[in-house]
Amino acid sequence: MQDSANFARTAFPGAPIEGALGQRVRAAGRELDIIGVAGDVALDVYGSPTMVVYHPHRQFAGNRNWALTQVVATGRSPEELLPEVRREVAALDPELVVHRPATMADVMDRGTSRARFVLVLMGSFAAVALALASFGLYGVLAYAVRQRSTEIGIRIALGATAGQVRALVFRQAAAVIGLGIVAGVAGALVLGRWLAALAFGIAPSDPRVLIASAVMLGLVALIATWLPAQRAARAEPRTAMQDGH
Repeated sequence: MQDSANFARTAFPGAPIEGALGQRVRAAGRELDIIGVAGDVALDVYGSPTMVVYHPHRQFAGNRNWALTQVVATGRSPEELLPEVRREVAALDPELVVHRPATMADVMDRGTSRARFVLVLMGSFAAVALALASFGLYGVLAYAVRQRSTEIGIRIALGATAGQVRALVFRQAAAVIGLGIVAGVAGALVLGRWLAALAFGIAPSDPRVLIASAVMLGLVALIATWLPAQRAARAEPRTAMQDGH
């Protein structure tokens, strides 16, 4: 039998890969000698090498309760190549059957379908959560501006400009936005470990992800703040003071 380099490193830690040659391991219910070490091969769509033990087909030719995978590299169409593949497999073993032949693109597509579904689902929930946060922030700030309408009216009557009134509203919003971003980042660091299995090529706690998320939420919050700030800046002093009462 042969094993993969990853298997040799794991089964015989501290020893060189060539040190696995001649060792005996128990596999498939029997003691077998390692006669070679093959390079690591990615056996999933994410390119992750695993520990593999390779057996010659002849050792298990009498046992049909297992699957043999053959990979063919070609530039021809599958329909044109499939009859030749069947003939070659029959020549290897007449009792073997070519079952569910597929192109590598189809295999990769099936392997990533779950990840794509999870990504779309999480993206949809994230979009809904972002929309709810935007509407909630707008409602809170609109209510806060209305509660301070008397103060805003007095400020305008005393000569406050529209820019100063908008700055007042934005300062009030900045405290809410800052507190929300800090709480969100802290929650992401704590709860992100449960999402690690769903992320590919990046960690949920990656600083780039957290910074990008904070910037995006901050921009959305500023947009949600703009309308209450504009309404406050355009308010007539007399109307604003009456609304406050």
